Amino acid sequence: MTAPGAFELLYSKLSSNLKGSSIGADVSRWEIDALYHFESGGKLRPYVSVGLGRAEYDFDVGPGDDDPFPSIGVGVKYDLSHRVALRGDVRVFNGSGLEEIERAASVGLVFVLGGSERPAPVKRAEPSEPAPMPVAVRIDSDGDGVFDDEDACPGTPAGTVVDRRGCALDDDRDGVPNSRDACPDTTNRQARIDETGCYVMLKEAVRIQLQVEFDFDSSAPRPDHRKEVARLASFLKEYHQTLVVVEGHTDSKGSDAYNQSLSERRANTIAKMLVEEFDIDSDRVSAIGYGESRPEASNDTEEGRQKNRRVVGEVSATKETIRKQQ
Repeated sequence: MTAPGAFELLYSKLSSNLKGSSIGADVSRWEIDALYHFESGGKLRPYVSVGLGRAEYDFDVGPGDDDPFPSIGVGVKYDLSHRVALRGDVRVFNGSGLEEIERAASVGLVFVLGGSERPAPVKRAEPSEPAPMPVAVRIDSDGDGVFDDEDACPGTPAGTVVDRRGCALDDDRDGVPNSRDACPDTTNRQARIDETGCYVMLKEAVRIQLQVEFDFDSSAPRPDHRKEVARLASFLKEYHQTLVVVEGHTDSKGSDAYNQSLSERRANTIAKMLVEEFDIDSDRVSAIGYGESRPEASNDTEEGRQKNRRVVGEVSATKETIRKQQ
């Protein structure tokens, strides 16, 4: 009903007899006080007052007197409504020129005119748990499991396996991610790599020819045969999908039937060396004899006839080599 701080102006007039005397006096007193109300949260509110006033004395006998005085007091107000309160207080102040300390008690009603109603007491909030800190929302736009603020490769296609930086895994580091790398071991950094992660290959045709000569009327191997047969065997091992046909031949000496048999024995001699001495699969080697039907040189001279006592063979293949960077 009343603000915590207030001022009030008091005026009183009374008649009295001096103590121990028949002399009377009229006393007029006024004072101004400052009040401070203590908020109790209820209808009962204590207050204190400090004031300064002046009293005028008009005696029956002799001249009058006036005297300033300070005062202090304590009191309590009980709110009957928003604008009406019951009040009681006790004050002490310096008396007249007799320098005595006097006391006064009063009880009264207080009426508030104008102003606003006293605001309702503020209820102190009970202590509570601190509000939780807001949680930052992190986003993974491409759905690869790595948040955008840490993703070094944003926009990774769906389903791509990525590393901790959010980039597609590329175990062989050839620039083609594992998800579409058809050749996961391309580690030659000098080679060209295609879009599937495989080496770009160059193809070229390669071949080897075998030609060994035999002694007259013989199918037995000679010491110089082994070197040539070893060279053919090495080619067959490098290009393991190739086949070889060993061809036997003779000069024109002897009958056709004999020479046919002799040419077949010569071809079988070389084929047997490839299989038994150089571990070439027998399914890859075949032998055929042509007798004297396919001479390489003239049979009219001994030199020519020696060239015709031969076994020949030829193997062709396609060689692939890695194409290097430009």
